[in-house]
Amino acid sequence: MYASQTCVYYDEGGTQEKYPGYRLFKVAGGRVESFTYTDGVHSIPFYDGSVLGGETDLEHLDRPALSARRIERAEMVTLRWEVESYLAVPMELKGLIAVVPGAGGVTYSARGGEIYQTLRVPGDPDRVVLYVKTEVEKGEPGPDTTTPGTPARNDVTVVPSGEGTGDGVTYGPVIYLPYILSRSGKKVSSSAL
Repeated sequence: MYASQTCVYYDEGGTQEKYPGYRLFKVAGGRVESFTYTDGVHSIPFYDGSVLGGETDLEHLDRPALSARRIERAEMVTLRWEVESYLAVPMELKGLIAVVPGAGGVTYSARGGEIYQTLRVPGDPDRVVLYVKTEVEKGEPGPDTTTPGTPARNDVTVVPSGEGTGDGVTYGPVIYLPYILSRSGKKVSSSAL
């Protein structure tokens, strides 16, 4: 089980001996297994280029250390998400979501991830919300804010596996509201939270 501690973020700019980050507590068998990044001391950085135990130029942090982005193609109704991590440890990303057609016996399967929960949309039994999790391997963090690291990447795609539209759908992280699809599989809206 993971639990997020209140994150530390910017309280000032310039070059500092700290960086914005957070902690994830991993609990197994009633015991805390870990709660730090790589060394038993530091928090997981929000941005690539954060310097552990050194000075970080807070003004130039602009590459998220862990992110997901939606890939769109005008000719396709398909949504695809690319998960990217510059972090020096493997990470589980839980909470990728999508609202999709669910009528007519349509079920979904994941590639590059796992559907861990499916819920009917209240008031619309022909639509479902899928919750997906994935793992991304460790990346290579940049040594400073001006030298990018090398991210690990993982594409997560969810496709219909039962009777129905036959169109594939891919999902993004819970911090985004992905495209909402009509019963026919057509894109009807999208917005960021």
